Amino acid sequence: MSLASIHVSGKKRTVSYWLRRVLLTYGTKFFLLVFSLESQQYALHLHVIERAVRAVEATPLPKAPDIVLGVVNVQGQVIPILNIRRRFRLPDKEINLSDQLIIARTSRRTVTLLVDTVTGVVERQEEQVTAAEKIVPGMEYVEDSVTSRMLLKKILESAEYLVKTTVDGLEAFTELKEGDYDLVVSDIDMPRMNGFVLASKIRDDKKLAELPVVLVTALESREDRERVMEVGANAYIEKSSFDQSNLLEVVQRLI
Repeated sequence: MSLASIHVSGKKRTVSYWLRRVLLTYGTKFFLLVFSLESQQYALHLHVIERAVRAVEATPLPKAPDIVLGVVNVQGQVIPILNIRRRFRLPDKEINLSDQLIIARTSRRTVTLLVDTVTGVVERQEEQVTAAEKIVPGMEYVEDSVTSRMLLKKILESAEYLVKTTVDGLEAFTELKEGDYDLVVSDIDMPRMNGFVLASKIRDDKKLAELPVVLVTALESREDRERVMEVGANAYIEKSSFDQSNLLEVVQRLI
């Protein structure tokens, strides 16, 4: 916590106030699941992938949009299969049992993507990744952690908070041990150490045990909300209902 003084414009008095320091951790090093359509390779952020499985026969969905090939039942959950070949302007084809299905979470729902093959997982830096809208304008794509991080940083700094960013939970925990912070705002889905593990380590550390922790995520299940309580986080913000006033209200309440 740092004490600073500011001079109010047009007045001779000096106003002293406490600058609150907030640690914001969001990944900029990406782990990507690579898949192919025809001879071209594409990728999705690994943290939104639930699983990749061999293709199965889809159940037709009457009057569904052209991009929906049908639905599949995965452990009791009915999930639409999206024909992403149309988004990439590739010719349609029937589902082949040699194809693969990628089950992924978007900000609004879980979907299944039909692809030719899944190659594997790669690690890439931010500058090596091309955003989906630059490849296919108008294509809906899963959240971009860089965009989310910059948005949160801008909101907090506009409210006069001093913000330090880290790229994952491991770097965040190291920074917390060395620095002096008033609050942590953390993504849940991060490489090396996710937000749940980070919150648990903070609570288990004698120096950091009382530090407020806010977790921000696109996950909205009851299990995720229960996990937030288990790891000792103070607040949980869902991206689907996120807005500036909501974030600042939570932060102000905890500091």
